[in-house]
Amino acid sequence: MPFIDSGPVKLHYEESGTGAPVVFCHGLAGHCERELPWTRALAERGYRVVVYSARGHGKSSPLTNPDDYTFEAMRTDLARVMDALEIERAIVGGGSMGAATTLSFTLSAPDRVKALIQLGPAFGSAPIDMVAAGFSIFADYIDEHGANEAIDKLIETVPLIEAMAAEDPGMIDDMREQWNSHVPSSIVAAMRGVPKSRPFTEITELESVSAPTLIVASAGDPIHPLAVAEEYSRYIPNSELRQVPLSPPLYRDPQTLAALVGEFCDVAT
Repeated sequence: MPFIDSGPVKLHYEESGTGAPVVFCHGLAGHCERELPWTRALAERGYRVVVYSARGHGKSSPLTNPDDYTFEAMRTDLARVMDALEIERAIVGGGSMGAATTLSFTLSAPDRVKALIQLGPAFGSAPIDMVAAGFSIFADYIDEHGANEAIDKLIETVPLIEAMAAEDPGMIDDMREQWNSHVPSSIVAAMRGVPKSRPFTEITELESVSAPTLIVASAGDPIHPLAVAEEYSRYIPNSELRQVPLSPPLYRDPQTLAALVGEFCDVAT
């Protein structure tokens, strides 16, 4: 199992294919192995695709202090992954937390980004207090009851979770797989820390992004609002916004997701 050192943190990564490099960062409570079905399909299109588990996630080093989950720290991890694999410049992208990580990286190191992919961006100009409060509840439940019982209690007590599960029956199984893939105290810290960080200070900073950018979002997503994606598309000059159905989630169709991202990468390279 391959790891890369990022300071005291060991990051588990997986690499597939050869060709132009693409580095992908997953979302909060995800892990790199969950991305392999579609990233391997993307690699088959002629790309060297690297995906790694973020700090505190999956098989990467656990971190139990919420203050360790800033986008400054996570973009530094991304830079160290690229350095360790001798990737000077790449197409970088991510989903949700990973989208914010790669956006922060692009703003701080634009010369290392050939193109940018934003799948379900969550951080816009508006505060995300309700989302942060929701993840804080998730964290409290996991801390008190463990992942499986926490999910059961969320279904019972949070109407939004119940409604989302009714719309997408596979969501609960996905949550169980994800939440049980981490050291509990580590994912609790991540859920408390990540929503408090920001990938940028002012939305106008996005005007400086010169890399071609693909933005993908769905109407009706309460955690990754379409309005945030639309805001990104207004501020990032060379951007393309693609709207996809909310259910079933795009990641459940690896070939379709790989084709969507691959078509963008083909043009960007």
